[in-house]
Amino acid sequence: MDYLCYYHIWKLISWRDINLKLGFSTNSFYRYIHRRKKTPEKVLEFIVFFIIFILFVGLIYQFIATQVDKGKYKMKGKLVSVGSYRVFTNTSGSGSYSIVFISDMNTPVEQWNRVKEEIEGDYRLFCYDRNGYGWSDSSGDEVDMKKTISELKTALSKSGVYSPYILVGHGYGGLIATEYAKKYSENVAGVVLIDSLMEEEIKSEEFQKTINKQVSKAKIGRFLSYFGGIRLGYKTNILNNDEVFLKNMSDSEKELFLSHRVTSKHCTAYYKELQILQNYEGNIQEENALENVFVQVLTPAKKYNNEEKDKQYISMQGNLEKLSSKAEQVLVEDSSSYIQVDRPETVIKAINKIVKESSKQKK
Repeated sequence: MDYLCYYHIWKLISWRDINLKLGFSTNSFYRYIHRRKKTPEKVLEFIVFFIIFILFVGLIYQFIATQVDKGKYKMKGKLVSVGSYRVFTNTSGSGSYSIVFISDMNTPVEQWNRVKEEIEGDYRLFCYDRNGYGWSDSSGDEVDMKKTISELKTALSKSGVYSPYILVGHGYGGLIATEYAKKYSENVAGVVLIDSLMEEEIKSEEFQKTINKQVSKAKIGRFLSYFGGIRLGYKTNILNNDEVFLKNMSDSEKELFLSHRVTSKHCTAYYKELQILQNYEGNIQEENALENVFVQVLTPAKKYNNEEKDKQYISMQGNLEKLSSKAEQVLVEDSSSYIQVDRPETVIKAINKIVKESSKQKK
């Protein structure tokens, strides 16, 4: 115990002597050290500089990686001008009817491959990437349904794909197909709606709450995409690239889609289309809107795997039969929303039925 007391006293005296010999008092030494510490302003400056540095590095990384991807993959189609920008189109097959595939938002054109492979010898086939998606340019303008319809009409014309059309739309693509058929009914023989979005659903409070959350996430994703954040997210598996529509795609097709979805133009396109739903005031799906058009409504029978929810959803989808007196709802078992991927034969059957009925009507 005494030893410890002597030890501490010796330390105190020794430290004081050292201070005196060096010309410092204890207080002056403390003030000297304090002056060397970082002030809050200096710390804030460092943090701001560090963030700017990281963003700059991310910007360079994203730019270089995007250029590498452009040289790595070959475009299987062509770009056609639709005004101030170009959209990617892919045409194949031949026949008296033109089948136009319209994808849901944030999905690739390759999801239609299983359907296309089976009917390529019977029909003229057309699929495309909307403004900002895939190989398509980003117009930089705001997007609305009117511009989307105009884009599709011009792309069809520039690609040499002529009516009669059978429009096959999934999800948000179903809204586009319905609006196009309503506006240009004289050129449309039929519409296949694959788990189409419904105006009744879009305008509901529950749906709007979900969309508001998605818009907020997409806005953040859009910002991060400029600095390589989304690209890093997928590379480190923080973000998953395993959606249903990818399951029948080849590894090279999956890699191609991933190279597109990490770009700022893709993230911006997705964000802008979500905003359309957020501010939706359309009245496309009114009764008899497609009176002279054959309509096939394909609805997944167990989308939610919840008896009550599925029953309500099937009933809501059934209201789409009011679009036309020539409309029919078809319940599809063992399928997700992506019927074109899980049950392509059902989509083909719907297309063939419309062709058969349309041909009868012409005679």
